[in-house]
Amino acid sequence: MVDILNIGAGATQLYRSALSTVSNNIANMNTDGYTRQVSASAENTPIQMGGMFVGDGARLASITRAFSEFNESNLRNSSSDLANQDPMIKYTDRVVDIMGSKTAGLNSALDTFFNSARDLSSDPGSTTLRNGYLRDADGLAVRFRELAGQLTSVEEETQTSINSQLTSLTSLGKQLLAVNQLLEKNHSGNQQAPALLDQRDNILRDMAEITKIHVKQNTSGSVEVRLDSQTGTPVVVEALRSTEFSATFDATKPGQAEILANVYGTANPTASVIGGSLGGLINFRTQILAPTLASLNGLAEVVATEVNALQTTAVDAGGIRGTNLFNADVATTGAAGFTLLQTDASKVAIAAYAFQIVDGVQRPIAYLSRSVKDAESRWYDIMETDQSGFETRHLETLAIIEAVEDLSYLIAGTKGTTVWTDHKNLEWLRQHKNPGRPMRWGIRLT
Repeated sequence: MVDILNIGAGATQLYRSALSTVSNNIANMNTDGYTRQVSASAENTPIQMGGMFVGDGARLASITRAFSEFNESNLRNSSSDLANQDPMIKYTDRVVDIMGSKTAGLNSALDTFFNSARDLSSDPGSTTLRNGYLRDADGLAVRFRELAGQLTSVEEETQTSINSQLTSLTSLGKQLLAVNQLLEKNHSGNQQAPALLDQRDNILRDMAEITKIHVKQNTSGSVEVRLDSQTGTPVVVEALRSTEFSATFDATKPGQAEILANVYGTANPTASVIGGSLGGLINFRTQILAPTLASLNGLAEVVATEVNALQTTAVDAGGIRGTNLFNADVATTGAAGFTLLQTDASKVAIAAYAFQIVDGVQRPIAYLSRSVKDAESRWYDIMETDQSGFETRHLETLAIIEAVEDLSYLIAGTKGTTVWTDHKNLEWLRQHKNPGRPMRWGIRLT
């Protein structure tokens, strides 16, 4: 016979358990990683009375999590994609601030240097302008080195971040392996402790923020985690082992990083790290940092090479062929090795250029330079009674003659042309009374 009192007592206990579950949900409303729990009831086995079956009340069947594997997988993927953008934005902003600064960037230093070069070309004999040119050349070299140093600091900082992320990924793998071992003790996922499953899912979310992962769940609730869905890719965690991750960096290839996965005692490189903050760091280094460093080094090489070429194809204030202004090894050392070699203002070589005055501003329209031949650097005027400075007078006068002749296509037909030079070479040429080279130059110039 059905016991009405027992059915009522069972129902009271059932609703009490349901209320306890609701209370527990409310109490853990702000608990990080907690999943809402749901109590489920089941009908007791009916009692047979003759040819009929009479109900015998209900019982508490289970308390499970309100959980969707589909939603959880989407949450992990979304977290991975979001975390991937953070380092890209953070470090790219740093690079933009470094390279684009109006006061500490490269543009202002280049403008100042080339303005000094332009001013010096208008009055090559000015010691003040020569010293200013060297000062601004050194300022340009310092700026190149400062920018290279700041980019190197960013490169080193991202190295540290990558190592930190890999250490965290390895640690999370060990934690998940311990949880897997506890879950394997109960072969039914529906009978696992909700708190243990919450711990598992929290670890997986933390992993997904580091790198995109593929999760395969077993019947017991334990999981197998790979870096992506391909079976040949490194296992992060499975039932019996976890992987230790590390990274190597090549000093000769800044911006590159090789991720190593040690699964069976041997560290092998893997290219399966995508997404997450770790993937974002790698993307920043390969897509932003490495090209920026390469561009800065390339620009340093071009500036040093071109300026040195101009410097060595003309003569200095003493009439001697110019020497390199900047370190010629920039092609090897990069911007970090961009240094000023010349400290003597009189050793700054000179050349020639043509310009027009447009709205009160000098507008360069042509440039001219060439190497000084050995014979020219040893010119000696036997007709001169005062031999002091004869090389300077002859070589700079030669620059005037060749500039006028080579740029004659620009001068011809104009109302007038002004020649800017130093040492009063034109006056010396016009006043020179002795025959020989100066007289021939005078004829050529007229």
